[in-house]
Amino acid sequence: MMNILTPALAAACFCLPIAALADCPKSGDLAGGIEIRYADGAVETYRQVAPNLVTAVFDAPGSPGSAAESLLAQGIYLIQTQDLVNGMPDLQTRTTYTYPLPPGAMPEPQPGGGWAAMVRAEDSTGVDETRHDMRFEAETRLVIGACSYRMIPIEVRYDGDGELLHYLPELGIAPVGAWGVGEARDMMRYVSIGAVR
Repeated sequence: MMNILTPALAAACFCLPIAALADCPKSGDLAGGIEIRYADGAVETYRQVAPNLVTAVFDAPGSPGSAAESLLAQGIYLIQTQDLVNGMPDLQTRTTYTYPLPPGAMPEPQPGGGWAAMVRAEDSTGVDETRHDMRFEAETRLVIGACSYRMIPIEVRYDGDGELLHYLPELGIAPVGAWGVGEARDMMRYVSIGAVR
């Protein structure tokens, strides 16, 4: 996504980055929470809960009291998912993912690189193992509302399906950019980003 400034605005801001002009969250805000709002009314809140571990709580519109929580290694790799009901975990919905490396040793995305791993998933119905292939694309910039960040797209593939993650190195999070692959891909539209106050 590109952001184009008019010449007058560019002169007025002395060509400062967009993030310098707005109250845009920084990596230090992750402990208190960073919130992304979507065009459909959904809200996702990221928080660092331990070294190398970040939670993402997704509140869908029209579902008061119900949310989905993900635990992410390095803010990227899915470690656990579960539903929340009035803020409390529903253990029957929990799925835990185990990788061949501990959270702190999983690779930080570098443009042009990638990582593949066999991932073990365990839930209330049993255990399954799936190969996850991750490709780290060329770095670009992502504009969310009035804020602009460095972004490395991550293409994830598993079991014939996949998703696109937008890794933001300056924040240490990777919000989903799209679900699915090919023409069936469902794009996510970000509206704003801010620190939780």
